[in-house]
Amino acid sequence: LVCAFQEAKAAVQFASNVHVESLAADWPQGLLENKEAEPKSKGDTLLWKGLRIKIAMLQGYPQVRTDPLTLRMDYYGPVMTATTRLMGMTKPGESLAAGVSLTAEEKEELGIHVTSLGEVGLEGVPPMDISQLLPLSLKDRIEDLLAVKALDDGKFEQLGSSKAPTGEVSIVFVEVENAATLWADIPDLMYEATSVKTKVLAKHSKHAYHVRNEGDASLFAFPTAKQALRWCLNVQLGMAQADWPAGLED
Repeated sequence: LVCAFQEAKAAVQFASNVHVESLAADWPQGLLENKEAEPKSKGDTLLWKGLRIKIAMLQGYPQVRTDPLTLRMDYYGPVMTATTRLMGMTKPGESLAAGVSLTAEEKEELGIHVTSLGEVGLEGVPPMDISQLLPLSLKDRIEDLLAVKALDDGKFEQLGSSKAPTGEVSIVFVEVENAATLWADIPDLMYEATSVKTKVLAKHSKHAYHVRNEGDASLFAFPTAKQALRWCLNVQLGMAQADWPAGLED
């Protein structure tokens, strides 16, 4: 879902409302029984319940045009590319913002807790000053979000230790088939299976440069096609011989 706001303040208010009101939504009981959607509180404060929504916002000047079919305004260009990259680093349950400046009075009025993440370089866009925005009532989510980031960083570091290849390189994209369906149907088994997959990738990633993760997919780069092909074969054999959790094949 892509939304556009004339003022940054309105975008921040929208993001805050989404996070707060999602806790009060009437989610299906079956959803709430999933680990990624179950209610979680700290003391008397409900922090998590239902779908964990992530929101990325960027204030800028996009290129615009009218869609010939819908006759609605369409936005494209570098600003949209940067927003997409920002969404890629956003964790479920938080809002990240770039180019959004709020006065102390506006933060107080909106009831927003702002944490500066500093200047961050994202692929294909100039470095941006990024901030994490959370409603004051949900600022205790920070502890959980930091734990998720630490886990993701740890996975990233262990998948490849070689230097980034330059010039002519071989790119390999690894993706789990039907990952979204499996996460919805068997989330507990998928946690175990993802751990197994990560260990297999790490075992054979001596010459691999891990570029990034995209959901359950991973992107690698190799200096030569021969190294990439050998890695692909070893990973496929490793996956076939791995000790997958009982019940996954069912």
